Amino acid sequence: MRTSSIKQSITRVFSDGYELGSWLSKSMDQAKPRRWWLPGPPPPRRLISLKAVEESYRQDGTPPLHVPVRHITIRLADFPKSPDLAPYLGRLDQPPTAVDYESVIAKSEPSYLFHGCGNAIDAEVVDSFACRGPSIRFARSRSYFSTGRAVYWSNSIEFAIAWSCFAETGNWDLWRYNKDQPFQCLIFVSRVDLTAMKTGLYLIPKPQTPKEEQALADWCESNNRSSRGERIAPPKSSKASWGIIGSRIPRHTMQSLKKLRTKCDDIWLFATCDESCSRKFAEAAVEILHITFTGRGGALSRL
Repeated sequence: MRTSSIKQSITRVFSDGYELGSWLSKSMDQAKPRRWWLPGPPPPRRLISLKAVEESYRQDGTPPLHVPVRHITIRLADFPKSPDLAPYLGRLDQPPTAVDYESVIAKSEPSYLFHGCGNAIDAEVVDSFACRGPSIRFARSRSYFSTGRAVYWSNSIEFAIAWSCFAETGNWDLWRYNKDQPFQCLIFVSRVDLTAMKTGLYLIPKPQTPKEEQALADWCESNNRSSRGERIAPPKSSKASWGIIGSRIPRHTMQSLKKLRTKCDDIWLFATCDESCSRKFAEAAVEILHITFTGRGGALSRL
């Protein structure tokens, strides 16, 4: 086995569940491109080197994706009716039906899903998305749907754009973005057959009572705060190790999106919780939208 210094460093980063550790902080040139990859309020966030992840893919022989990138400039006032986004706005493809949420019935049509990124976008980050997609190798060690690494997708492009704004600014309202430079985001669009994943799809039943709403919120919070490393079974499931977990967005998130004039109760999130599913979602790519928003105004508030 080769034991080059870069391979040892990459192995350390990945085996630690993407905790950066002292190696990354010491070895990374502060001027080199990196990828912001933590959802939540604005920086500071953990940074993961583009170069280190790309080298890991090169070493394991994973071919690049070559996803086409479409560069779009949209005035905020035109966003709700932008012809450039027309195929996706208001789409909200629903997940497959299920007998008991662990026995999913196949759909005849794949679903359009969207992954948004609003952090530190430059040409090298765009190229990384085009080559590797929203890779789980950039994910943090735990998040709301998993105590392990996961990549998040939504059936709503409006949500993906709003999330990108939130991840950059800590605010869901794009119109409140007040930095000197126009707001930019990347929206990775895939068309995915959710029933074709070998490690399984679990759909958390839509909460019907306040108790069930609280159970979903508690599960999300437990995942996000856990230090055990063991996966936690989602609500109404006896199994924890699902490859994909889907859920209608939690109620507290819905409350943050009141200004979005879309059916929040129909917005779903999907977490790909292993390398295989993460890669399959990326391989189902349609295109990447590199969107630059210009102007001011309550665009999201008028959706």
